[in-house]
Formats: sequence, C-alpha cells, structure tokens
Amino acid sequence: MNAPILFLGMATLDFVTVVPYLPASDEVFEVRSLSMHGGGPAATAAVACARLGGSARFAGALGRDPVAETVVAQLASEGVDTRLVGLAPNASTPSAVILVEEGVGHRAILYSKGTAPEPEWSGELEAAVRGAAMLHIDGFHPLTAIRAARVAREAGVSVSLDGGAGMRWPHLDELLPLVDLLVVARSFAEREAGESDPAAAARALAASFEAREVVVTDGARGAWYHVADRAGRAGGRGEESHGGEDHGVEEGHVPAFAVDVVDTTGAGDVFHGAYALARSEGMAVREAVRFASAAAALKCRAPGGRAGIPSRAEAEALVTGRPAGEGNGNA
Repeated sequence: MNAPILFLGMATLDFVTVVPYLPASDEVFEVRSLSMHGGGPAATAAVACARLGGSARFAGALGRDPVAETVVAQLASEGVDTRLVGLAPNASTPSAVILVEEGVGHRAILYSKGTAPEPEWSGELEAAVRGAAMLHIDGFHPLTAIRAARVAREAGVSVSLDGGAGMRWPHLDELLPLVDLLVVARSFAEREAGESDPAAAARALAASFEAREVVVTDGARGAWYHVADRAGRAGGRGEESHGGEDHGVEEGHVPAFAVDVVDTTGAGDVFHGAYALARSEGMAVREAVRFASAAAALKCRAPGGRAGIPSRAEAEALVTGRPAGEGNGNA
C-alpha cells in the first residue's frame, strides 16, 4: 500500500441551509432545505483524496463532544485514517452554518473555530509526517503546521499549503518559506503578491517564497500555474538537492469545467485534495491542475462540501470527455 498523504488542519461540522436568497438584517423566511455535513479545508481535502482512490490520514484537534464524534465518524466512513485526531476535554469542536442561495450557488459562511488547543506534538505525529507521501496543511494549527513542515523538509516530504480565501492566518510569514506546493485562491495571491493579474501573482509568489510550484484558483475563471524547476527544493522521496538554481519554468492557464452549480462550498478544498493526490502520484502539473479542476467542478453538483465529491472514474471522465468506465480513463 502506498504511503498516505497527511492532511493537518481543520475539521468541522457544517449545517448547510439552502435559501431562496441571502437574507438581509431582520428577515424571516422558510428555508428550502437544511442538512448536516462534514467540513473543514484539510478534512474535506482528505475525503476528496480518499474518494479519488488515494490513501489519506487526517491530523487535527477537536473538542471531546458529540460534534467531534460525528466529525470523526464521517471521516472514518470515507476511509480516512483518524488515529491522529486529538480530542480535548472541556473544549468545543469547530462548526459552521452555511447559507447557499438556491439556483446560483452563492453562499455566506458563519463559523466557529472551536476552543480546542493545537494538536500535541508527539512521536506518532512526527513519524506520520516523515512517512507521508506528502504533507498538506491549511494553516489552521499554525504552530503545529510550522513544526510539521520543518520535519517534512528534513525528511524530503513535499509540503502543500491551502492558502485560503479569507483572512490572513497567524504565523503565515513563517510558514510560507517552508511550502513546496502553494495552491491559493486569487484573493490570497493578490493580497500576498500585490499583483491583480493571477499569472503575475503566481510568478511573484514563487519568487518571493521559493515554492516549487504555485497554483492560483479563481472559481469559474479557472486556474493559473507557475512551476520553477528549482534544484534544492525537496520534491519528494528520493529526489536530490543540488542548490537553488532555476533550470526551467513552466506556466499556463487551465479553464474551469462547466457544470450545473448547486453549491460551491468545499470546491477549493476538493481541488487541494485532488491536486495533492495527483502530484504525489507523479502526474505532471498541468494535468494535475486539470484533474483537480474536474474534481472541484463535480463537487458543486450537490449541497455541502462533500456530497458531490466524485469518484476517480467520474473525475477522469470529465477530464477526457469520455463517459466513466469507457477507455482507460487516464487524464
């Protein structure tokens, strides 16, 4: 069995409400539906990886409460290894209420980060980092993430970061130089690079933080990527380090796949899980971006962050334009 990808970060329980329109202050009306789903950037990325045929392990911290029991059970039901989930007594588990506008998929997210402390560093967690096919972090537990990224760097394990689209996480300046695969929303790229053009922002981020590859995602407008063949940046197990010289650059744009959108919640998280899996398997960057874009697009078919996550066959069928199960399905 291949080594698992280790996903370190946030897991939540999401209450998804489909509404006729996003409400203004003091409005009262009946919702179209109300459902409960597992969520969180790193946790949903782990589920995407597992559903797409990869081996996924999740590490994080939750409260010792009924919400955590549901969160862990949902991860385990998807085949995600949850042995590194810590449960803190007298603490609450992260949760969110997500309002989804019917027919267009626009949303509003209200969330609580919970009160559980960062995961305890342990020999088991260190061994998991050193033995991982890749380490993916979302910045939610920044101090643990920094320590894990440093250990990964020592062990030759590539580090993938979900930069997010919201507020700037604490300790980001310490974390960014430790990242090999920097995959971020356009709003993050513009803020950190000071560039409004996503292609220019990707180049600027790669130059500033020496990430081996940068992907900037922008929903229906697609994704831009920039790859610097940087010797000396650990690309994974068995790759040698020779210094800091760039030996070649590849960049481009991948259009988004057209789907009937029900809810975009979790699409970015699914992109991260699919991209990490594809790159850990050795898929070329452009093909990995297309594969991740297909998985993220298909996720939007259903409410919540996980219900629409496709199988490997479904994602590859969208990439190739052939029905699932026809031909070899290679992207």
